[in-house]
Amino acid sequence: MRSLGGLLSLLAGVGLVLLAILNPQMDDFEDFAAKHLRAQVADRLEKRLGNESTLGRLLAGPGMDLASRYLDRFSTRKNYVVASVYTVDLDGPDANELEWRFLGIGGRFVPLEGPQEKERNAENQQPR
Repeated sequence: MRSLGGLLSLLAGVGLVLLAILNPQMDDFEDFAAKHLRAQVADRLEKRLGNESTLGRLLAGPGMDLASRYLDRFSTRKNYVVASVYTVDLDGPDANELEWRFLGIGGRFVPLEGPQEKERNAENQQPR
């Protein structure tokens, strides 16, 4: 029993060290976010302006190119050593229509919350 507990402790320690080493940095997140947010904003514009909207495609391209160029100014990172939580707030702290949160762990990014989830949560909290 003693050796099993020691082995499990060793494996847990090695796992934590690996997660700490593979914890994505801000540069990794900015590369990921530029691609992810471009797709998200394009989808939102399509929904608002229609599927075949040339205007939507024209606005999405240059707008997201500009936003991704300055993504470091809109992004924050909370580092928890083995994982990090990244927040992108494109419309500032007073509004939360264009805000996303991601978990960075093991060299990957997992969406935690985006504008659609916030809208659903707000609708669920309204009295009926």
